[in-house]
Amino acid sequence: MDLSKLTLLKSLTLRTQISKLVGIAFLLLPGLCTNALASELEEPIAPPITTVHTAIIGGHPIKYTATFAETPVAGDAAHPLASMSSITYLRSDHGASGVNRPVVFVFNGGPGASSNALHLHALGPRRVMSPDASHHENYFVDNPYSLLDVADLVFIDPVGTGLSRVFRGGDGHPYWGPDGDAKSVLILIREWLKTHGRERSPIYIAGASYGGYRVATMMKLLGDQHIDGLILISPLLNVSTMADEDGNEQSYINNFPSMAVAAWFHHKTDRRGLDAVAFRSNAEKFAIEEYAPALQLGNRIPREQRAVIAKKIAAFIGLSVNQVSEANLRITSEQYLNTLLSGENLRIGRLDTRMTGLLHAKAASGIPTNDPSLLLRPKDNTTDQYFRQELKVLTHRNYIQMTWDINGTWNWSDDRESDHQPRFYFTGGPAIGDVMAAQRNMRAWVGSGLFDMATPWEGVRYEISHGEIPRDRVTEVVFETGHALYDTESTLSQFSTSLHLFIQGASVPDRSH
Repeated sequence: MDLSKLTLLKSLTLRTQISKLVGIAFLLLPGLCTNALASELEEPIAPPITTVHTAIIGGHPIKYTATFAETPVAGDAAHPLASMSSITYLRSDHGASGVNRPVVFVFNGGPGASSNALHLHALGPRRVMSPDASHHENYFVDNPYSLLDVADLVFIDPVGTGLSRVFRGGDGHPYWGPDGDAKSVLILIREWLKTHGRERSPIYIAGASYGGYRVATMMKLLGDQHIDGLILISPLLNVSTMADEDGNEQSYINNFPSMAVAAWFHHKTDRRGLDAVAFRSNAEKFAIEEYAPALQLGNRIPREQRAVIAKKIAAFIGLSVNQVSEANLRITSEQYLNTLLSGENLRIGRLDTRMTGLLHAKAASGIPTNDPSLLLRPKDNTTDQYFRQELKVLTHRNYIQMTWDINGTWNWSDDRESDHQPRFYFTGGPAIGDVMAAQRNMRAWVGSGLFDMATPWEGVRYEISHGEIPRDRVTEVVFETGHALYDTESTLSQFSTSLHLFIQGASVPDRSH
């Protein structure tokens, strides 16, 4: 995470910095929008639209209804100023009321990302497939890995993403900061529960990437709302300890194991006969037991100790001893991504360090970085087709998967629920810990990717252990993926199985070690 120019007392408006802040979870998605804040022709808010479907999920036919709804969050239905849209999937062959069925509210991160990635690539009843020998374009199939067989699903698109929007005369900025954003999503969830008579249902909230920070902020604003479980997918939980800032030693410690496993993958280090998980475990042990104490000494570190540490760092992360020494033992994440394979004129991806691209490649149009893991497929209308043809949503607007307009103007210091006191420390763990302490039946599932340097696994584990989150109620799972835990058929199957077990209350094997 390259936040070398981050100033925590100001709104983060530099797009090149925000793009490196968190993973966008759009690794495999087609298309990107760079200006999503208003449509040329304004459509009124339509009543909810419900369609009836059947899909094969988990080997069995599942009947369900899909409902698209657009809810005003500013103004009213007659004179809306801003809206949020959602897609609700309710299983219709599993009991009359569904009151006892779990309901999972799902969103991605960004900030500025829609729910598309988790909706149509991982958890929804229908799944986008890439062109193959029988299909010249993307196409849809039933998703055998959907959670709909065990829980009803609500996919939420925050203001300015998906088909959510800002109307003429309205202003989205009150919703483009941590507190304002979290409050609007929480209001939508509460209204949904009331409208559907589901206040007594088991309730789960799932957030990916920045969505993890949104979940944590929602916990701060939760009040007396009961929650059964949190699902944190490659989550951002603590911005402060992941910032490559002078004097912030924790970011170097958190990033180190991820750098080591990247070097392992690209054969830039001696693997010592270890697999990726074991190699990373050794790197984590070194980071905690030797690297961290050395960094804490600052310029008081003895010359001999400094030389030994530099040599060990270089051996783990695949750089030369001189490169490590010249960086004062502190290799920033962006420096590492650009340096590991620089001899081959390549850089590696932040969202997935297995990916490579030309070191000096020009950034794609509308994307403020040349990171190869953010280079998306050419824009197509696959998602629009799904909404219009299968869900019967009649609109001339295009579905906005990701917008840099929101990402680049995100106001990290909105402090709407903090008496406008300036925020110096951007962490979400304690808010989760507080709610789990109060709600003793609440559980949390946390999934991370081994090759993710946008929200490194060690940074997530650090926040869990320092946020007073009860570890006996946390299921932590690591996948051999990047930021998107569902990037292949195999990992999607593992991802789905783990979440099924969690929602059903079964014990999920802890694969964090």
